[in-house]
Amino acid sequence: KEAKPDIVLVHGDTTTTFVGSLAAFYNQIAIGHVEAGLRTHNKYSPYPEEMNRQLTGVMADLHFAPTEQSRQNLLKENKDPGTIFVTGDTAIDALKTTVKEHYTHPILEKIGSDRMILLTAHRRENLGDPMRHMFRAIKRLLQEHEDVQVVYPVHLNPAVREVANEILGDDPRIHL
Repeated sequence: KEAKPDIVLVHGDTTTTFVGSLAAFYNQIAIGHVEAGLRTHNKYSPYPEEMNRQLTGVMADLHFAPTEQSRQNLLKENKDPGTIFVTGDTAIDALKTTVKEHYTHPILEKIGSDRMILLTAHRRENLGDPMRHMFRAIKRLLQEHEDVQVVYPVHLNPAVREVANEILGDDPRIHL
């Protein structure tokens, strides 16, 4: 209240994004949502992020969409086209500003000229059987493509680590 901002910018789909929007709304401060318009149209997947996105979108005055598809989602929700701006993906922007042209790492040297898949998998809705199915699909993919290797920085969650080591750990083309 003391700062009296003209606008509150919120980013993404976390609960803090939603609560920040709600606080701005309660104080009648304009809201700008960065990463607006991402939708699965299933309020429980990803949970709770999809509902955080949708509720933030209801309160937002300006929508900074990462893609044209996100813009289309917002238009289908009857958002004013003049409030929607396709600005690109902040994760890609961050990657472009941090990746060095001549970066090297022992794992990358091992991979050589093979094609590489960078795998991330840790969301709670993927734990258990969904993660097992995903890891088995990765193994099948490698059987079909001998010139592909996988780099998977495994999450610290023991439920993720155990399944990753069990299913992926013995494959020399998967680097955990």
